[in-house]
Amino acid sequence: MRSKPPSTRTTGTNGSVIVSGNHIQQFINGKLTVDVTDETAEAAGAAEAAEAAEAAEAAEAAEAAKKGILAFQLHAGPPMQIQFKGIVLNPKS
Repeated sequence: MRSKPPSTRTTGTNGSVIVSGNHIQQFINGKLTVDVTDETAEAAGAAEAAEAAEAAEAAEAAEAAKKGILAFQLHAGPPMQIQFKGIVLNPKS
């Protein structure tokens, strides 16, 4: 059985991630692939702390779950090339 040659596809895959508070949705080529609500203590506790703390402390507590690193991951497998193009971050107003 002959193996297939590596893909020479030049068209890309479009992906988007929408984050609203602790709710995360990921779309690949317009199809919803991930829809999750982060129930960790950091995400849930920030809202509770915001209600109980003073205004300045509440703002800092609410911001705690919204800070982090944006990273792109390539899973292990056969040798491949991946390119990212047109990455845009749109903060929710």
